[in-house]
Amino acid sequence: MNEQRKKNATVVTEHARIEGIISTTQKGIGFLANPETEEDIRIEEGLLGTALNRDLVQIEMLPGEVRGQKIARVIEVIKRARTSFVGTLRKDDAVWHLDPDDKRVYTSFLIEDPKDAKENDKVLISLASWNTGEPYPKGTIKEV
Repeated sequence: MNEQRKKNATVVTEHARIEGIISTTQKGIGFLANPETEEDIRIEEGLLGTALNRDLVQIEMLPGEVRGQKIARVIEVIKRARTSFVGTLRKDDAVWHLDPDDKRVYTSFLIEDPKDAKENDKVLISLASWNTGEPYPKGTIKEV
């Protein structure tokens, strides 16, 4: 770690809260730069809340480590990095989903009204909502 970063480092303790830009993988694991070290803080699958790749979030540190990395959970999405997504429309029984082209978006979107779109169409959607406790975000088709 460089000397300037050591001087500016703060001790990240259990339950500490940190704001930063989250990076996510297609497996639904998130990472946030650790202000204490050059190692990332890991946010395990299921602890991302409603955060998506590149969102500005607030995290809460948790006890323990995974693969030598400190762990945390997202407690708030402060600002969305983006609200428009492109992907392929699919129908699962009676439910419409958008599978995003960007694989760092680890979840599909529920589409309530496919409008004139058909299964396997490439569509542009806007994020309508994703409330805490909902398994999927909801999107509205903007363009087919």
